[in-house]
Amino acid sequence: MPSSQLTFYPAFGLKAPVTDDIRDAVAADWVAAFLDPDLPPLNTEPTTPAGQLIDAEAAEIEAKNAALMYLANQFNPGVASGRWQDALGYIYFLRRKLAEPSVATCQLTGLNGAVIPYGALVKSIAGATP
Repeated sequence: MPSSQLTFYPAFGLKAPVTDDIRDAVAADWVAAFLDPDLPPLNTEPTTPAGQLIDAEAAEIEAKNAALMYLANQFNPGVASGRWQDALGYIYFLRRKLAEPSVATCQLTGLNGAVIPYGALVKSIAGATP
């Protein structure tokens, strides 16, 4: 039976189910909830009102899974970013150096009178940025 839950694998971490599996799990829950031996099973096709509600619930579960996967990845120093990366560094008594303005002395060649906008980024001939 399909599941809408995240699964943890020790070898590589969390794995989220695909959208179809989430929808199938939600639809199965709805069919079970409205099961009546005297009536046909609930029609969960996307064009029915129940199907529309099932799709909305599946989308919310998928959004929750995505948020949890993002959060879990922020504990990995290889993919963490921003404040999460700072927090991981603090564990090891590391502090990020604050950004400092820099100046690049260079010789520009090109058309006479060309305007270089303020804040323009520079790149060396080799493609390196200072």
